[in-house]
Amino acid sequence: MLSGVLGHDPQEQQYPKAQALPPLEVPPDLTGAGGSSALVVPGVDDGSAPAAAAGERAAGAAPPPEVLAGDAAAAQPAGPRIERGADGAPRLVVPLDFGRAWRTVGKAIEAAEMNVDDRDRSRGLYFVDYKHSKPRGRLARTLMFWAGSETTAKDRFLVLLQSEGDHTNVLVFDEKEKLVTAPIAEDILRKIQQNLE
Repeated sequence: MLSGVLGHDPQEQQYPKAQALPPLEVPPDLTGAGGSSALVVPGVDDGSAPAAAAGERAAGAAPPPEVLAGDAAAAQPAGPRIERGADGAPRLVVPLDFGRAWRTVGKAIEAAEMNVDDRDRSRGLYFVDYKHSKPRGRLARTLMFWAGSETTAKDRFLVLLQSEGDHTNVLVFDEKEKLVTAPIAEDILRKIQQNLE
């Protein structure tokens, strides 16, 4: 802004000795694509695509996404996700084999500031102390009206990892080894999911 007032352009002074160079020349042996089949998209580049898609490619138009994606369009997202099982309990689906999921979920539990008391890799269990807000009972709210409607509780949960092919399911159980279907289970799984690398 001051340069306009003073009447000179600072960019003119930055490059007083700059020279224009000729454009780069591409060697003739690098102009064509290689004959490798490593980048061939199955169903699109190998000639097995539908005739309509082949006609569109010939006309210069890109094939529609469903032709490029194939069955991948119907596949689930690649990252960790929370689902509800048939039993109504939430589960965290981690797209890793058990060995890698065990290390990754363990780090995520610690990053979520949950205290791991013990672990049993052979059973796929982490024993976790989890601090959470717990609603007070009606009598406690009446007698302790100054304290609010919630209190902080610390409960012990079992975080179970179950291998299922190419992914691992993470479930939450209580101390009596009963599957937790309450919203607190989803809270625990969401905190783990947020801290997964």
